[in-house]
Amino acid sequence: MHLTGCHDQKSQTLDEFYTEVSQQESVVCREGGKAMLDIIARLRGLPDARRFFGLTSHHRLCLLAQDT
Repeated sequence: MHLTGCHDQKSQTLDEFYTEVSQQESVVCREGGKAMLDIIARLRGLPDARRFFGLTSHHRLCLLAQDT
């Protein structure tokens, strides 16, 4: 699966965003960030040729079919 960040959030890649979250002081944020990095890696590892775009919102990852 091709998963990239939505162009509306150009400041950081998905990996950079969740790496930053995984380094916060809060245990909940740290563990959540690590889990999201794992989910992103697993999604990218799926044998699916479609392209998806990720948009982050309050530590959530929204998957979009279009880059908008």
